[in-house]
Amino acid sequence: MIKDIIQNVYSKRPLVHNITNYVAATDCANITLTIGASPIMADEPKEVGEVTQIADGLVLNCGTISESRLNAMLISGKTSKSREIPIVLDPVGVGISKFRTSAVHKIITEVKPDIIRLNASELKSICLNIKNMSGVDAVNIDSLDDTVELAKKLSGAYDYPERAKQAIREMFRQVGPCKFDSDGILKSGLVVRHMVLPGFLENSYEVIDWFAEAFPKGEVLFSLMSQYTPPQKPLMFKQLNRRLTTLEYNRVYDYMLKKGIERGFCQERSSAKEEYTPKFDLSGV
Repeated sequence: MIKDIIQNVYSKRPLVHNITNYVAATDCANITLTIGASPIMADEPKEVGEVTQIADGLVLNCGTISESRLNAMLISGKTSKSREIPIVLDPVGVGISKFRTSAVHKIITEVKPDIIRLNASELKSICLNIKNMSGVDAVNIDSLDDTVELAKKLSGAYDYPERAKQAIREMFRQVGPCKFDSDGILKSGLVVRHMVLPGFLENSYEVIDWFAEAFPKGEVLFSLMSQYTPPQKPLMFKQLNRRLTTLEYNRVYDYMLKKGIERGFCQERSSAKEEYTPKFDLSGV
């Protein structure tokens, strides 16, 4: 697959517009040439729109961000979106300062890059609003503290993952494996429902890993939900202010099948409608 991609780049010789930091500009140009593409470096706001108009791709690197470069990135980013050419964002050092963090969030919100290249420190800064104290080097994100922090911020309950697992195991102990009648209708058993959240696919992978290991194959049904609907009031997690994409859902679906989970339910993305969202005003209680 990689060989085919490289051959395709060589045959098309795409023009890649780079708005990058001066530290890595030479490397970016040389690497682009090495893989068969053609680089153009331009970060002057007065010309970037014209350059992006003829480019086949756009790379934005925030390593040496400034007001001028941010303005240029927004101009080129919006031009790229209107032309439907791919955009790659490298939010170098996001979280190290208020200006840099604000600039990255502005680019993500207004430009909506197709790919974000980042390390663990930068991921934590963007998703969890954790200040980056390590510069451009990465730190370990795969720790219990990060999982707990994510649960606490999303649900207000730091111990939600472990409590939910305990409850599900107890339900299975009480009802046992799924039982069906002669028409294939479920008569008793357990269905575990999981709603995929936009921008948090790794969490879905972890849930699927746990489910596949926790129960004998086929004895518990798994329902993969796609109906997440963003609230009218914007949330602090910018990823949750949009609906789940088909690509995101399909990735989790494929991962579920890869883990051997084949009995259960899938959901059409058309289910993501406001009419299915409760008012949460305590009515009916």
